[in-house]
Amino acid sequence: MDRRKKRHVGWTIGLFLAFLLLAAVLMSGLFAGYRARVQKLFVDMAVQDMRGSAMARRQVVQADIDDATDTLQSMAAAIQTADSADRAWIDRYIGAVCGEQGSGAVTYLTAEELVAGAADYTPQEQEGLEELRRGQTVVTPLYAGRGEAGGYTFYVAAPVLRQGQLTGVLYCSICGEMLTGPTGEKTIYGAGESYLVYGSGTLVVLAGDGAPRELDLVAELRRQQVPDEQVAQLQAALESGESTVVRIAQPGGQGSYVAVEDLGYNGWRLFCCMRTTRMTGHPTAILRYTVILAVALIALLALLGGVGVWLFWGQRRRLRMEEERYALLARFSDTVLLEYDHRDKTLQFTPNIQNQFAVAQLNMRYTGRGQGGLSVLHPQDAVLFDSLLKKAASLAPGQNDSCQLRMWGRDGRYHWMRCQYQTLYDARTGRPERSIGKLMDISEQKRKEEALRRRSALDRATSTFNKAALEEQVEELLQGGTKGFLFMIDLDDFKRVNDCCGHAAGDALLRAVGTGLRHCFRQEDMVGRVGGDEFAVFMVGAHSDEIVQRRAARIISSISTIHLPDLPGHAVTASVGVARTADRDDYQALYGRADQAMYRAKRGGKNRFCLYRDTGETE
Repeated sequence: MDRRKKRHVGWTIGLFLAFLLLAAVLMSGLFAGYRARVQKLFVDMAVQDMRGSAMARRQVVQADIDDATDTLQSMAAAIQTADSADRAWIDRYIGAVCGEQGSGAVTYLTAEELVAGAADYTPQEQEGLEELRRGQTVVTPLYAGRGEAGGYTFYVAAPVLRQGQLTGVLYCSICGEMLTGPTGEKTIYGAGESYLVYGSGTLVVLAGDGAPRELDLVAELRRQQVPDEQVAQLQAALESGESTVVRIAQPGGQGSYVAVEDLGYNGWRLFCCMRTTRMTGHPTAILRYTVILAVALIALLALLGGVGVWLFWGQRRRLRMEEERYALLARFSDTVLLEYDHRDKTLQFTPNIQNQFAVAQLNMRYTGRGQGGLSVLHPQDAVLFDSLLKKAASLAPGQNDSCQLRMWGRDGRYHWMRCQYQTLYDARTGRPERSIGKLMDISEQKRKEEALRRRSALDRATSTFNKAALEEQVEELLQGGTKGFLFMIDLDDFKRVNDCCGHAAGDALLRAVGTGLRHCFRQEDMVGRVGGDEFAVFMVGAHSDEIVQRRAARIISSISTIHLPDLPGHAVTASVGVARTADRDDYQALYGRADQAMYRAKRGGKNRFCLYRDTGETE
């Protein structure tokens, strides 16, 4: 018998070990496939990320060239339309436009100076000269040794024409090193390297000392033992000018992903690279963490199973203790418990309700409408409590519901209470038997919510209504038939205050204007800030145009007397537009009319007001 038992145990252990071995083989296969899938996903993500990084680098370069082109063309247009644009005038104009950068940021050459050295121009430079004569803006080739530390430079030139003839050229230089070096755009694997390819395959790179040097792209790839078919694929991508990503393999399992982007100038192409070694480590790390997580989950499940058994055996004891604890909490807790019997129509409370409310009976027959001993309910909430009890009879088993109501406390004020309840049903008939609930005092929460609502309606900078709050309150008055006038106030030249004196001075001015507007109007009138330097005021119940005009003049006078330490010698003025409410008016229509009147005041010279009428505006 003992031998048979030992044999049985041996078979059991053997089967268990075989199961573990099979499970290990299956898990290994699953993890290997998972690793291959993850690696493919990471490579696809890297390719898309590199393509986006190269496009972003191209857009930065094009944006710099476009900005220079727009500036030069605008300056050339100004020179062409000037009555007397001699060389001295042009130099002064360039100095004024360039500001602190000095006239060196943009240079002017006369047509004679440009043509004087034409004999030494390269064919590409000769072609650029012809394009300038035809009125076209030109981006020059790269020039070595003209940038900082002997680097590369290229130029953007715009022609100055008079009567169709080239009279001069405006040009500025751009550092060529922006086309090479670290991309600056971060990918999911870090920053890559960017190179410039131009001509028949000349590659511009940065040397160890930061100076650029030129290499033959094809020769360099072959020197690094890149396969010929991949070299041909990369050459085709460069020649086609299309955006593409190519993988280049190298000996020893090394390699790179190369993104090619056409810049659209002089046959230039960006050549962005990322080493594959930055990508291969991620799937392995993910697989390792996955295995660790799987083992941890298995161990956790085993632990939870043991805990579950322990919890099951202790359930009866805990239930008994919970019943005893419930009785104690009902005696000492601030939460009031209630029970309503749907059959007998009786309502019962825990004794602690009498600490806060003057409830004469803890067990009463409730007849509704706050009667039957529950007169502490607010008159408006007595109907709500009746509806609560009727709704409780239709709740689904296990469903909770709640409502908020007010009850008169012993301290002489109403308290907001939240009543949360659930209904128990007779297991045999399915009818509602009783509803159990609790009453919690939420008065402090209600006060905080009301304070928060009031704060959310105010503009922090000026302590007036914000745009949304003003629109909501004025719309509510208009829908109720309230008449009045809407004032639109816009500070004149406010941007100059921010530019000259700083945003702190601008904020101080806005606060002063908000304070002044509140002093100009009554308490029932609504003052709000509806834009950066725009205010709106709804004057309730005004009917006389004369009163409104006096109020508008008072606004202008009040704002003009603002003097702040941060605004020395700065005169503050405002333009005011006023519109009267109309029948079946809404806020947007009223706002539009006041806004039109305000812009009429702006066009009339600022520091004034205009009143909108059906036939137009009048000052």
